[in-house]
Amino acid sequence: MGEQNLILKRKLVIQSFLPLFIFIFIRYFDAFISLACSLYGITAMWQFKSMQMSGFVDAGEEIVIEEEITDSGITFFMTFVLPLLLDDVETLRGFIIFTGILGLVIRLMWTTHLYYQNPILTLLGYRIYKFRFLNPVMDGCRDKTMIAVCRTGIAEKKI
Repeated sequence: MGEQNLILKRKLVIQSFLPLFIFIFIRYFDAFISLACSLYGITAMWQFKSMQMSGFVDAGEEIVIEEEITDSGITFFMTFVLPLLLDDVETLRGFIIFTGILGLVIRLMWTTHLYYQNPILTLLGYRIYKFRFLNPVMDGCRDKTMIAVCRTGIAEKKI
């Protein structure tokens, strides 16, 4: 995975928690870390559009869409953001536990490649597809399922 893709992946993971950071900042107005993470998430939202084609080179491959993932944003929000928002971060012990759980969730998203399960992408109108190449140019893409995050639909078998 190229460096630009790692930057994009990191931004998508942080962007996933943007609602959590904003709500925590509103709830505990003095939470500087939450404000900093909120600003980083908002910046990532704007940068995502320009980085969207990171590493993409059109070599004439055809694709087959295996699945359009439509429930990832709400699933992520209900599974991770909402429960973390209800945590008590006013005490030192509560803050340490909250930070530890958030760190574990971010690490799991990173290592399991679930960074695309992002409620912000859904709110911004992006669509997420699992697809594979019919005639991949690169050997590393043969028989692999890929993830596409795009603003518009993808036409199957379109070169």
